[in-house]
Amino acid sequence: MKHTKTLAILCMAAILCIIAIPASADEIATAGRLVVTKWQDAIVSVQLVAKTTVTYEGEQSPPEENKLEANALVIDPSGLVVAPLSEVSPDESASDFGEDPTKYSVSTEISDVKILMVSGQEIPAKLVLRDKELDLAFIRPIDKPAKPMTAVDLSKGAKPALLDQVLALSRQGIAANRALAASLDRIETVVEKPRFFSIPDIGLDMGASVFMLDGTFAGLIVMRQLPAAAGSSDWYNNSTQIILPAADILEAAKQAP
Repeated sequence: MKHTKTLAILCMAAILCIIAIPASADEIATAGRLVVTKWQDAIVSVQLVAKTTVTYEGEQSPPEENKLEANALVIDPSGLVVAPLSEVSPDESASDFGEDPTKYSVSTEISDVKILMVSGQEIPAKLVLRDKELDLAFIRPIDKPAKPMTAVDLSKGAKPALLDQVLALSRQGIAANRALAASLDRIETVVEKPRFFSIPDIGLDMGASVFMLDGTFAGLIVMRQLPAAAGSSDWYNNSTQIILPAADILEAAKQAP
């Protein structure tokens, strides 16, 4: 009788656990959708034309022109947006492949910059600031928007802790009509020094905006890259995708004209 009672208790506990799993998942999904509703208008794309020229041992290749798109985040109601510099200006990362800079160089001329809004509106803009150390590009509309844009307040950013669950928001490509993409992830690594940043468990879209499930902004997905001289000879070992915190983005944005 005693064993029967114990078995019944264990069965009930197992049933309760099974019931709790979808309930917890539903709660997370609900919280995530609330974050999307609040910030989806601040998640935009930037489009530009990059004309790249490579010079090697004095020989210059013909300029190659490409139309690029990157994820970006509106960080001021005036329309200032931030994106990964490595996504909008290829020469910024190409110089760190370990090539001798006296023999090899890459230069990129940026033109025809646009901020692509959720409504389909294309806002003419310009690249106003590059921060290579943080992998940030700041882009501002040429003309002030007719009305304030939905913007994330960087002064109220969060610092995610190890194993925290976060939500990354980005835009799909042209084939998916630049629809919003949302991805749940957990913090795999937290680095405190020399500057705080965190690393997601899985690879997220470059330029994705990362939020805590309460809607607080945690940071932007960028590339942290060490020059070959500072790390190993393996370029891939010298670079990693990180969540750059709001405080660092805010400090850099203060320099944007």
